[in-house]
Amino acid sequence: MTEILAHALIDARLVAADAVQEALKRQVVHGGSLDTNLLEIGALAESDLLRALADAFAMPAVGKDEIDEVADHIPRLFPLVFAETYRMVPYRLVGTNLGVLVQGPADEQLLSRIHERLRLTVKPAVTTEARLHYAMHRLYGTGLLPRYRDLLIKLDGEMKPQSSDAPMLAWGVASASAPRRPGDRRPIVVSEVLGRLAAAGDRDGIVDIIIEVALSTFSFAAIFLVHGDQVRGWRGIDPESTRRVARISVPVELPSVFQTIYATHGHYLGPLPTNSVNVRLIEEMGRQPPRTALLAPVPVGGKLAGILYADNGERGVPSQRVASILLITHRAGMALESLIRRRKAASDKMLTAEPESAAPRVSDAVDLPPVIAPPVGDPEVVADTDIVSVEAPPQTERPVVGRSHYVPFADVDETPEGSVSEWEDVLVETMGSEIPDQAENRSRRRRAEQESAPAVTWEDVIAEAMAVPSLAVAAPSTPVEVAGTQLDERALLLDSLDAADPEVWKPAIEKLVPLGAAMDAEIVQRFPGRLHLDPFATQVSLPAFALCSGITALLFARGPAAAPLVLQELENNDRVRRFFAIYFLYAVPYPPALELLARRLYDAEPRNRYLAADTLRNYRHLPGYRRILQGLRDHLKVPVFEAQVATVQVLGQMRDPSAVPSLIPLVVSPRQALARAALSALTVICAQSMGKDVTRWAEWWQSHFNKPREAWLLEGMRHIDAEIRRIAAREFQLLTGQPAAGLGEPSEPSRAQA
Repeated sequence: MTEILAHALIDARLVAADAVQEALKRQVVHGGSLDTNLLEIGALAESDLLRALADAFAMPAVGKDEIDEVADHIPRLFPLVFAETYRMVPYRLVGTNLGVLVQGPADEQLLSRIHERLRLTVKPAVTTEARLHYAMHRLYGTGLLPRYRDLLIKLDGEMKPQSSDAPMLAWGVASASAPRRPGDRRPIVVSEVLGRLAAAGDRDGIVDIIIEVALSTFSFAAIFLVHGDQVRGWRGIDPESTRRVARISVPVELPSVFQTIYATHGHYLGPLPTNSVNVRLIEEMGRQPPRTALLAPVPVGGKLAGILYADNGERGVPSQRVASILLITHRAGMALESLIRRRKAASDKMLTAEPESAAPRVSDAVDLPPVIAPPVGDPEVVADTDIVSVEAPPQTERPVVGRSHYVPFADVDETPEGSVSEWEDVLVETMGSEIPDQAENRSRRRRAEQESAPAVTWEDVIAEAMAVPSLAVAAPSTPVEVAGTQLDERALLLDSLDAADPEVWKPAIEKLVPLGAAMDAEIVQRFPGRLHLDPFATQVSLPAFALCSGITALLFARGPAAAPLVLQELENNDRVRRFFAIYFLYAVPYPPALELLARRLYDAEPRNRYLAADTLRNYRHLPGYRRILQGLRDHLKVPVFEAQVATVQVLGQMRDPSAVPSLIPLVVSPRQALARAALSALTVICAQSMGKDVTRWAEWWQSHFNKPREAWLLEGMRHIDAEIRRIAAREFQLLTGQPAAGLGEPSEPSRAQA
């Protein structure tokens, strides 16, 4: 059905191929038919869609006007149970011919059986999915799901309020597994769950896994989907709860707990704020106000696609299990992205292949409206779309990487000992690269506790001050004979990028850059190239991105045009590939990558988190940067110790002044790793050292919150502690680009008085 309709729409030039692609991608997450998704995104008018349906399925098309004229006696000829079971809605009776509304090709055997039972000849007419719901609502008084009600209001204007007791159709309501037996809670085996997510073939399979994982810790769970500015219920833990949840629709502008998730894309764990919206939400789900509720986002392609709600009634929640659930929801979003990619590949073939032949026209339906013939014309040629919707600026606009010597977060505590050990073990499992034996993990942690961990002094990790090689790219006026570059020659050119000497790369890059995207497949296979260093080694000094390998030099030479190729590596299971994808975005600023880059703040590998934070600071002028910082601060509320430590370290890495009030209370945390991370973050952000004296920190903040950070650093350069002066001077130079020599230096007598 989808393929036939898609071809009919494109052949009639009623909609562009990229709009069909967008609707097909929406189907992966939101479900519904192709026509519903096309109407929701406003791809075409309903009248044009009906014309295409009539042509695609060779039968009359019926819209709102005909449905509104249905006589009252018609539904009595075709009981509700028939209509719901067969997905057919009666709308006209002429003699012994009963016209019924369908969504697609009718089943001739089914029509024959209905004829035997009703002694009427059934004549099908096609309509949209939304109008089929509308017809059931008008003729039988069934309730409309929020999705279809909102779409009908968009098409027709305001509708009369429907009764909350109206029977809800099974159409469009998610199927739900049988409720779990009481007390059946087993620990989550993350690697096993990830394998099932990777094997899931549709969104229902993915949601089944999310619900199952949530029920390993909570007594109730529900999935909500985000449709524009509405959060709509979709799935509960059993058929009864699913029917209740499916009726729920909450606008994001209302002050509900959903609003928090929508605004921050972060998680919420705790009691629900008491207001009328949240109280009604709980009542509509059939729950009592919980002691603790978890709301976790399901991001797809950098956008919020769904929200998991879970609560445990009056009981508490083990924090370690919550951490695993948060990771699974994140990976569920990645699984949905994978489904979208597969759907896109299939739709590419579908839109280029010949459509299946439609069913023969119903010749004896003379009493029904005629088929509306679409205009004849050549199909519109539309470029293929990609999953990551990005536009690369022309290569001539590639920004020049500055020569300032960048020093990352060397003074903030990044020591893994006692901080993110168990949290990282869970995260490492989710990355799927190397899953070490749990006993070995425990042994390694015990050894780490007995030995003093070496200081992480990653002083010169991102040394952009090193001279970037002059890569002579063919001038625009120089003719580049792409067709004359044979495949064997291309392979030799790529092989030369494996050399250790950058001078060997230069002639190969001169020939490869003009080929552009034609080499992407080969570059992806080799990314990030042959490295001669380990970016995760202790005290490593990393060269400029363009000097790490021949492949990185080629990508740097291509500039922003290479970004779509690199962005897909941000979600790779290999931590090295993720590292160099982040590093590319540090060397080659690319604003459309902001949301994808922000997800690396929660990377399993600490170095990747720190590098992502360093990189994001280069994007702080973008509008979405403040929202990312707010999401991090909200993440501190998650009562998982290991997650809090990692978040504090990232906030310090990003030098976020607005995080100071959130960090001050943590310096007296009984968990030493958390207190140490908070103290070191405050030291770098504020250029002050007040130990665990919360009162002094609070007083300092009250007197300095309205001053720019430059003033804080100038004050820090007059501190009595030489180490604080060094940190302040370095931070001032990083922040302003100005040398700190002589600035803020007090005279010797004044320092002695201090």
